[in-house]
Amino acid sequence: MRRAVVVGIALLCAVSGFVGFAAAARRAPRASVSSSTQQVFEGPVSPAQCGAGSMPQDGLDGEVPLADRLDGRSSRGYSCNLKLIGQYQGEGASWVSQSYGKCAYMSTRWPNTEASPGVQVINVSDPSHPTLAGTLTSPAMLGPWESLKVNAKRGLLAAAFGGPVVGDGAFDVYDIKTDCLKPRLLGSVSATDLYQQVLGVLNGGLAGLTNLPTDFGPQTLLGHEGNWSPDGDTYWVSGLGFDWLTAIDVSNPAQPKVIWSGSSGVIDHGFSLSDNGDTLYMAQVGNAAEAFTGIAPNAVADSLNPNGLAIFNVSAIQSRTPNATIQEIGHVYWTDGAVGQMSIPISYGNHPYLVFADEADEGGVRIIDIANPEQPRVVSKLKLQIQMPQNLAVAQRDAKGSGFFTYDSHYCAVDREEDPTSLACGYFDSGIRVFDIRNPLKPAEVAYYNPPAQLGKNNQLKGSEHAGGPLVVSLNDSENGGDIGQPRLQAASGAPILNADWCSSPPAFVGDQLWVTCQDNGFMVLQFTNGVYPVTASCPVATGALSGMTLGLVRLGMTRKQARHEYDHVSDRAKHFEDFFCLTPTGVRVGYASTALLRTLSRRERQKFNGRVVWASTSNAFYAVRGVRPGATFAGAGKRLTLTGPFHIGLNYWYLAPNGSSTAVLKVRHGIVAEIGIGDKSLTQGHKAQVRFLKSFS
Repeated sequence: MRRAVVVGIALLCAVSGFVGFAAAARRAPRASVSSSTQQVFEGPVSPAQCGAGSMPQDGLDGEVPLADRLDGRSSRGYSCNLKLIGQYQGEGASWVSQSYGKCAYMSTRWPNTEASPGVQVINVSDPSHPTLAGTLTSPAMLGPWESLKVNAKRGLLAAAFGGPVVGDGAFDVYDIKTDCLKPRLLGSVSATDLYQQVLGVLNGGLAGLTNLPTDFGPQTLLGHEGNWSPDGDTYWVSGLGFDWLTAIDVSNPAQPKVIWSGSSGVIDHGFSLSDNGDTLYMAQVGNAAEAFTGIAPNAVADSLNPNGLAIFNVSAIQSRTPNATIQEIGHVYWTDGAVGQMSIPISYGNHPYLVFADEADEGGVRIIDIANPEQPRVVSKLKLQIQMPQNLAVAQRDAKGSGFFTYDSHYCAVDREEDPTSLACGYFDSGIRVFDIRNPLKPAEVAYYNPPAQLGKNNQLKGSEHAGGPLVVSLNDSENGGDIGQPRLQAASGAPILNADWCSSPPAFVGDQLWVTCQDNGFMVLQFTNGVYPVTASCPVATGALSGMTLGLVRLGMTRKQARHEYDHVSDRAKHFEDFFCLTPTGVRVGYASTALLRTLSRRERQKFNGRVVWASTSNAFYAVRGVRPGATFAGAGKRLTLTGPFHIGLNYWYLAPNGSSTAVLKVRHGIVAEIGIGDKSLTQGHKAQVRFLKSFS
């Protein structure tokens, strides 16, 4: 994004009815926190090695070179270890689309000038031939911006009206569990009704807030970004232009009700929540002084409006506590990126991380260690070659006239949140990129698909923001699009030249496919090729059993050297006292006595356990402890094991049980056994010892 984005701020103010970014002035400057003195992987990621059937890019990794844009090469697209097998283009798409079961939900732009307005319901029963099954045209679905989100657990689809940038608050929720091809509207609340609900909450003293914006109204409540709590009982909305969050109780979807609305103290954008819904990870819009002017970072402005991650305790709202408030736990900021966009909680073993994407200034994607939420730290940056600082001039030259973004990331998805192997992200101009993230400190690109440019099709793509959305046109026109020797192929003055697509929607891993939506090409089904995914395919299959002191090929009391000798595929994931051994479909975690654990032991015990295996666990259903496998219900496990617990440590609930010569270990989430394992029997005798033992590796 460049100088012309200043015009966009003015437009945002006009269409939204408020001075959006003035919100930062309502709070005192906050000190920037560096990620850590520890070494950070700065990028670029190693480019994908393209196999048979690929149509690789030229130039820098992630780039659509200017020459390709001028001679039409970009109209054929680029692929590397991914191929297109099915597509429904329709009239193009807006910012964020979703999928559930055999269905996809493709948003379209507002105002609705297309022949088929609203959210397009797409039947993907045959991935090679997706078809339109219907449309959703309730108020919020006519312009959901980035708020269209599915809660898979309850089978619900919801959105808040986003309009041109920030909407006026309409909220809709649909049942898609009964029949995803025929979503059923359960509850729809108008902006006025939501506004009145919030006023009632505030007047009733439940929020206890006195820092209301002077122009507080429906537009401050809802209408840009949104997301579900994992249990599906709460839908959160942020409005971008203000530091204002709203929580809607959807436990009864037929009667959505605002239960909290208030200031976060930061300029909110996209966000995610912890597994238990108690912690909110906010992508904070910042570094606007540079992103919105093109001028080098302004220390004063960016201290008022820093860019990065802010972590909040929202447990009082999650538990429906009266007089609830939220509290900031911690934050981390950076200057090599701008306009924080979204986040995804992930974990390796029990170590929590966050995937984070910036929307501007080639900030790209990064992985953040959140084990200490008071001091989160960036550990790696998944920057493409074209996003590196030394290539900024090339990036700006390539993208001029094609819209106000350059090669920026937007939304990402992982194949699974626990022990993820792959990350797929959508980019402006760079298409869909897939990364191997088995080691979060050493990510590597493994595949990409950048769809064919839709040159000259602006008039046909009335659902695409890129092809002619009001904000996009205004910003692009102010940048003198088309003055680099390219003919004006757009339908109207100022509309972007469609010489590369904007893939702004989160991809979805579906078996060995990726379901993606790009603004000009619409919904697409991509097939992985050349064995790059699932990435565990090269790992050996699970063998052995969980019995006594043995799990697979590992035995309690082994040295680290002995354990590693048994398995070829090992990663320590930068942990001093843990190894992860790769198996198909998922591996085994092995823990060695940590320094913290050894300090609590006698001298003789320290000599016995130092450097040796004291626990091993897995989420691989090949293994079972006394008939209990990962995926079993907690109630069923209780019938087979004499359980002690729960021990609530971090995000998880742990239980222990006698297992002959060892102690059985179970990790439980949402009433389901997520992981089973064994621990040293002598280290798990008595409550204090059990807590100490679990904390040493949880």
